[in-house]
Amino acid sequence: MGRKKKERDEKEKMQDAGRAKESQRAKEGEGWQQEKRKEKEEYESEAVSQ
Repeated sequence: MGRKKKERDEKEKMQDAGRAKESQRAKEGEGWQQEKRKEKEEYESEAVSQ
């Protein structure tokens, strides 16, 4: 009985790690999109001023 619980705890730990990795990747993705948007706006404002 004790072994089953330990296996389940290990499985849950792995799932939590996977979720944490996914949310980290999502945050990085959002940051990357914001950087791209900023670059695009700067480029467009330069094009307008010329």
